[in-house]
Amino acid sequence: MPARDTLKRVDKHGRVVETVDRSVIWQAYTPQMFRLGALHRALADSLVADAVITDEASAMEWAGLAPRLIEGRSDNLKVTRPEDFEWLRQRWANRR
Repeated sequence: MPARDTLKRVDKHGRVVETVDRSVIWQAYTPQMFRLGALHRALADSLVADAVITDEASAMEWAGLAPRLIEGRSDNLKVTRPEDFEWLRQRWANRR
């Protein structure tokens, strides 16, 4: 999804250096889809190289490819942080 929030680049002391142009920033949602063989090679090679990989797309980027972005839905829940789990528990509890 295209970023909706204002984004700030900070220095090592937590001070704002600049406001980032969000028109060129996207949030990467899951699922991400790639051809299995190419993804497997990218992940295996990046693991051997001790590269920092954050998602499937970053593995493909590391391998020299440029994944195409497809706009998703803003209500696609990504559960990665402890507070995400709590939100999900509450949402499920309130379903009844």
